[in-house]
Amino acid sequence: MSFELQSLSQPEFQALSRENTVFFICLGPMEDHGGHLPIGADIYEATTFAKIVAHEIEKELPGWQVGFLPPLSMGVESNTSLFSITIRAHVLRDYLVDTCQSLVTQGFKKFVCFSGHSGPKQLTTIEEAGKLLRKKNKSWLKRTDLPSLVSAQSVILDAFESSQVPIWMDPVEHAGRRDTSLALMLYPEKVNILWKNLTEIKKEQKLLDRYFRFRKKQTQGYWGNPGFASREEGAKLIQEKIDTLVPKLKAVWQGARADHVFKSWYSVYPTNWSLFRVWALVAVLFLILGAWLSIAFQAMIAGSLV
Repeated sequence: MSFELQSLSQPEFQALSRENTVFFICLGPMEDHGGHLPIGADIYEATTFAKIVAHEIEKELPGWQVGFLPPLSMGVESNTSLFSITIRAHVLRDYLVDTCQSLVTQGFKKFVCFSGHSGPKQLTTIEEAGKLLRKKNKSWLKRTDLPSLVSAQSVILDAFESSQVPIWMDPVEHAGRRDTSLALMLYPEKVNILWKNLTEIKKEQKLLDRYFRFRKKQTQGYWGNPGFASREEGAKLIQEKIDTLVPKLKAVWQGARADHVFKSWYSVYPTNWSLFRVWALVAVLFLILGAWLSIAFQAMIAGSLV
């Protein structure tokens, strides 16, 4: 039976099985999703989908329990820019590492992060947190049976969720047919009935136009065709995701490397790394220092020859 961590008493917490308990962390940014979906749609999607996955895990692994940490408004990036609430990448990364490490010290080892937003920086940051948690608990004496934190969204991306550009979020649709179908299945009570009357809004064709509109904080609303959404399509999408995700989770808990199984193609791009700007600044400073030392050394040599 799944449970909310904050609702447990200390004796109930201590009674949890260390081997057969997995913790779910659900999060996403708040942003404009048009007039038919709530600004917290990403958080609702992550939370309600995670509950379905929890039920599936407990059905396939009798005796296991899934614990939920409180859902959070934590997103590194957004699809719209006129209104969005986001945080810096290293803040999300450090929150995940520190939270999981606190539970690791209590003997727990299995963690899954569900993000309602699937942007390149968002997923890369979660994957980084998993690597850091593993590294934090790795030593020359202990190289196996390490804690695992995985990004569920990294392995269940579909064509409508994934970005067409690897270094910033640029999906085919936003709050369109796919997102609205999922909403009708996962949290129908929060979907405005107006969705039935919405017409298609096409995404701007020119990549640079889309990018500069986003940077100028002019991107808003939805694009796609939410009027074509259906609960049946949402149910089909969810089942496809479960069929992909659950076997991979079981593989990791049986010994497969989490950072090999749950790795998105976004993470190979340095610009998506949480501390990319810091490393770029350090590299520039080293280049300047190297150039200065080179000039100073050449001047010294020239002076000694005179």
